[in-house]
Amino acid sequence: MYDKLDYKPLISTAEALELVQFRTLKDSYIAQDIYNEYKKTETKEYSLAWVLGIIWNAGRIQGIREERSKRKSDNKNSATNRV
Repeated sequence: MYDKLDYKPLISTAEALELVQFRTLKDSYIAQDIYNEYKKTETKEYSLAWVLGIIWNAGRIQGIREERSKRKSDNKNSATNRV
């Protein structure tokens, strides 16, 4: 079976901590919203690591979607520029 979660992280823990200075208030609000919605579920697991994993995964998905959108846009632009 294909494991969608089997990937190699491209950022180290140390690098993530170094990049914390680039976070925005919006990032914090999004993380808080995710946490608040998660608390509404009937899941009994409320550990910090569990919630951070959910937020990490949401960030991965956001990044993947941004890259796909960028590629799609780039492909459309290159196709229209062809003669």
